[in-house]
Amino acid sequence: MIAMHCPSCGAEGRIPKEKINQRLICKKCLKTFHLTMDERVLPGPPPHDEDEEPVHHETPGHEFDHVDEEIDLVMKKIHDTLPKVAIALGLLVAAVIAWPFIRGRGPVGLTDQTTAVARALAHNDPNALKDLTVDPAAAKELSEAVQPEFQGRTDIVGSTSPMVEVARKTESPGPGLAEVIASIKPESAGGRTGISVHDVSIDPRMGGSVDITLVLTGDDGSGWRLDAGRSLAAYRKAKTPAEPPTTAISKADAAKGAKAGATARRGSPSTNAPPTSTARPGGAPRA
Repeated sequence: MIAMHCPSCGAEGRIPKEKINQRLICKKCLKTFHLTMDERVLPGPPPHDEDEEPVHHETPGHEFDHVDEEIDLVMKKIHDTLPKVAIALGLLVAAVIAWPFIRGRGPVGLTDQTTAVARALAHNDPNALKDLTVDPAAAKELSEAVQPEFQGRTDIVGSTSPMVEVARKTESPGPGLAEVIASIKPESAGGRTGISVHDVSIDPRMGGSVDITLVLTGDDGSGWRLDAGRSLAAYRKAKTPAEPPTTAISKADAAKGAKAGATARRGSPSTNAPPTSTARPGGAPRA
């Protein structure tokens, strides 16, 4: 093997002696060169006699050391892989950052959504209520309608997170709808440093629950949202007193009752009353 340098780029390599006076190509710069008999490396193809068959593209005889080739191969792989690794790491970091937001925006269950709605009503917060409903225009009207329920209920209104019990009615008001009763109670005192005792003599409702009928739309798969318009109608219906049922009386019973009343008013004649006489006293004749 003959050590040499490419005359164009200076790349170092070795050439077998049988490649003297043959067209060679540098693997690095792809320039043509040849090796003379006195082991000089000259650019361009070797000179040929007219009788000699021209040399076509020969397999390059410029051989780099195996160590250099391996290093170049490894570096090329690293260079090609690095952008992919950077992209993968970037996506992973973005997923970790976005996960709490993605998880927080998942489907909201019926109980959780009803609890959020009930607390917004207890705190008289129409803006929070608008974010929970499908019809924000009716949210303010619903909030105003239920506010009398919380008058004097400082135990609930003053609670940061009032307790809410949700009872779903078995009958659905319509497809994709659920009617529930939210029972709102004062916040539990278990997690406080002190226990506050409410004066029930001021308001006998203190300590009890405020029950509000609500209607929500959705399903367990996609989540639930408040239907403020239907909730307002359901709340008003629940607060409207029911009319007493009317008893139908037949004409015969009415007639019997009227006759019995007339008889009681006239009274029955006495059997001990003396007979009435038309004769004059003493038997005196008429004049």
